[in-house]
Amino acid sequence: MLKNIVNKSISISLTIIILTGFILGCDAKELITKPETPTTLTKDDLVKALEELRDAMLKKIDIDIDDTAIAFTIVKDYHRTKRLADIFRAPLKVIEGTITFLTSISDLISLSSEVDKQLIEAKTNYQALSIVMMLLNLEEVGGKLYYGLYGPTYISSIENMLDAADETTLPPSDFSKEHYKRVVENYLFGVQGETVLNIPRHSTDNERKITDYVSGALQVRKSISKTFNELIFDIKNSELPEGYPLDEVITELKYLKEKVIKSTLNSTDLVYKTDFSDDVSITLGSLADRKKAWHIATGSLAKKLDIEIKVELLQAGNAILLTTTYIYPNVSEIKIAQKITTLSSITIKPYLNSFHTDPEESFYMLPQEMLLTLPIELSNLWMIADDIDNYLRYLLIKEIGEEIAEETEEIVEKINRFDVEITINSDSSIIVTEKIAYDFGTQNRHGIYRVIPIRYKTERGIYKLDFRVQNVVDETGSKYRYETSRRRDYIGIKIGDPDIYVTGENIYIITYEVSGALNYFDEHDELYWNATGNEWSVNIYNASCKITLPKKVKIDEIKLTCYTGKVGSQEKKCEGEILSENEIYFNSTKMLSPGGGLTIVLGWPKGIVKEIPKVTTEIVKETGRITFVSDRDGNYEI
Repeated sequence: MLKNIVNKSISISLTIIILTGFILGCDAKELITKPETPTTLTKDDLVKALEELRDAMLKKIDIDIDDTAIAFTIVKDYHRTKRLADIFRAPLKVIEGTITFLTSISDLISLSSEVDKQLIEAKTNYQALSIVMMLLNLEEVGGKLYYGLYGPTYISSIENMLDAADETTLPPSDFSKEHYKRVVENYLFGVQGETVLNIPRHSTDNERKITDYVSGALQVRKSISKTFNELIFDIKNSELPEGYPLDEVITELKYLKEKVIKSTLNSTDLVYKTDFSDDVSITLGSLADRKKAWHIATGSLAKKLDIEIKVELLQAGNAILLTTTYIYPNVSEIKIAQKITTLSSITIKPYLNSFHTDPEESFYMLPQEMLLTLPIELSNLWMIADDIDNYLRYLLIKEIGEEIAEETEEIVEKINRFDVEITINSDSSIIVTEKIAYDFGTQNRHGIYRVIPIRYKTERGIYKLDFRVQNVVDETGSKYRYETSRRRDYIGIKIGDPDIYVTGENIYIITYEVSGALNYFDEHDELYWNATGNEWSVNIYNASCKITLPKKVKIDEIKLTCYTGKVGSQEKKCEGEILSENEIYFNSTKMLSPGGGLTIVLGWPKGIVKEIPKVTTEIVKETGRITFVSDRDGNYEI
């Protein structure tokens, strides 16, 4: 009888049964090599490769959500008359207690110690998994820890999801697998009730700090789709520069597509290039492997088996490597590998533990483990999409920048005026307001992309600036839509609405605050500032920079000079004028060609600003650095 019930419940989806048979015949360590790519390729081939990778990622999200919802539905079908939240109550309370305790800790040293202790004391593998998931949602701001996951809220959201799905089964004789599954899917996507998924977005640099959270898989799906669509649009509407590595990029995209498709069946490592590393590694497919383990447990419900589960944790920089191995008697092992991004400053001791369970407990708990795995899987997929977007834009910037000539024969777009006002505060911070009159001519564009270096090298060391955008408005004070992102040593500000085109002259007023920009000497202090940036691919017809000091000083104690041209140029096609005892004005005296900019140097006596020690690091060997400013539609500064 029990066997018939199980067989009946599994028939929820013929596709899943067929897929399972295929999965069990696969080698989880199967290697996907990067496919060969024909040598004669065009921009259309690049667009097609991006579209196919986008579609594979979106399909993976749908499959992972569907598989998780099916697992919960089959468990419910097995116990139609019971409240599913009651079945899960005991293990959920364990998870709640663990997460609640850990998220009450406010410093890294104590947290690292308690994580090690909680892992040793863990009674089940899903308890260990919940600890790791908590680390995925960890942030540090100003030395204080912040958590994106809160125990009671998380557990309550799961119970609410199961109760809402249970309402579709009243009375039990009216149970509909499709209705039950749809409710669970709605909660996972975040379109019904309080979402059970809180997914972090990570920065596209080697620090991988959390930059944002979204609720529900639908928001991740929308973001990935938007990222690819905007990138595809920009590539379609621009010319690829000479030297663009088209073959290499398309081969990489095809490789990633095959890996993403494979991750719906088995776990797999993706190794690819970014603008900050040639070999970034991210793991996908751990949810598919847990689904595989769950199907074995489902097929073994009528048997008395002792299932051993080994859990191993290793730290690798800002990632936690989690390996879970399910050992079923008379069945090959199922090894599940996951890589969870967290703070590099947290330290976790190597961990290895074994747990024992039976098919029935695995049948109940593996859907919960799939649920715990989903945020990790979605966050990693999101990271890959953002990395691809940044890398392909970086390649465009790099190649275009290498082609910039001293004089450009025909430039449709231009900057009519680039006016900068800098207020130096007594605490040594500065407020910078840039007013950019960008003329798109007859071109239809979305806006501009401004990139500002926040880490730079001098003979004294490598300095890092603290940077914060205050606002971005037009000449009437109306706010522009903008996004900021960290790219290597730079902050990027993407200004404009992807749904709105602009043409002709548009005014962009960017205000931001910077700390760490001033230089201090024995007899004077100084601001050395590149007012425009050096890498615009359009002409700047007029540039100026006005500086206001926090106090009045004697005019003969103010020292000033300025430079124009490319990085390192000693050209001085510019003027400096002292307007008053605390106001100084610089302006260019000729058009700045692509690749050129206006740099100002201003010195004043000691004592009018507070000297703040600069944070420096040891100078390392430079392998080449690229500063860039671009808009979204093909205008770049190198």
